[in-house]
Amino acid sequence: MNLSRRTFVGVVLAAGARGAVGRADTDDRIEWHTIKPHDLRGRGWAETSPEFGRLPGWAQGRVTSGVWNNGRCAAGQYLDFTTDSPELRVTWALGSGELGMWHMTEAGKSGLDLYARDQMGRLRWYAVAGPGGQQTRDRVLARPPTGLNHFRLYMPLYNELTELSIGTRSNARWEVARHDDAKRRPIVFYGSSIMQGCSASRPGMAFAAILGRRLGVETINLGFSGSAKMEPVLADLLGEIEASAYAIDAMPNMNPNQVRERAVPFVERLRAKRGETPILLVEGRAFTNAWAEPGRSRYAAERRAALQDAYDALVKSGIGGLHYLTSDRLLGDDSEAAIDGSHPTDLGMMRYADAYEPVLRKMLG
Repeated sequence: MNLSRRTFVGVVLAAGARGAVGRADTDDRIEWHTIKPHDLRGRGWAETSPEFGRLPGWAQGRVTSGVWNNGRCAAGQYLDFTTDSPELRVTWALGSGELGMWHMTEAGKSGLDLYARDQMGRLRWYAVAGPGGQQTRDRVLARPPTGLNHFRLYMPLYNELTELSIGTRSNARWEVARHDDAKRRPIVFYGSSIMQGCSASRPGMAFAAILGRRLGVETINLGFSGSAKMEPVLADLLGEIEASAYAIDAMPNMNPNQVRERAVPFVERLRAKRGETPILLVEGRAFTNAWAEPGRSRYAAERRAALQDAYDALVKSGIGGLHYLTSDRLLGDDSEAAIDGSHPTDLGMMRYADAYEPVLRKMLG
């Protein structure tokens, strides 16, 4: 194929653009706003280790290495801000240079995802910034039109965030939303890699984030990939957070015997700390290829039966405020909603949110 010089340059430039409007030269008209952890929502603790992580420092050495390492990721945290700047730029740095996974985009694992409020007040997707490397400097994220002033920026799902700055025009208004008048306490979500956000194409498509927008409530994502196994210390951690509801969705990481041994003590321990807060127990999703692999289907059925038995035992013992979500609707029945039979695509994340939403609305009252 013969390309003119102009066409060739255009192709190279297009190939170099990754997940945002484009790169920007250093510009003294831009004022940079350094974002600190206390500026973010979706945090269970004011002080975490690392600073943009999801667990308090005292948990190190008490939780498993899998929980701790995944807890270093910034999953579920977001920045609400207001500006009338006609241009938004971002600079961010990551703890790991492994930007993507075979079953997850770089934008989802390591990128930033921007939503904006429309004229009706609805949060709608606006722009995404994929990482240019372990450090991404002075990236143009969006050029908002006049009247688009209220934004939400979601943090990376599967990478540690070590630095974040937002650039606006120097004469623009800028304010981080504090939410001091929040009418409802957050929903705390505890679970597996699916809960953490694998394999959403971008951070705002993790189902806990979807539910936060639909319900208009802060959400705290305590998903720990491969490591959600209902250890007692996790019940203690959840119990430290004043929540409007807890959602426990750890089945994908547990075998049937672990469910039998741990589910009841876990809920009892959490209930002892939070006597009236509603608790939702969620069955693990069915593998989307289980129709062709009967062994997977039987294993999942045994695990679900163990959780149902635990729920029945808890109710019988007099523990109130419990709710139960079956696996029927989590991924649907058409085998199309997971990238690898287990981890939801964006379609799967939407189905998860659809299944959760009516139950959570009932719990919140």
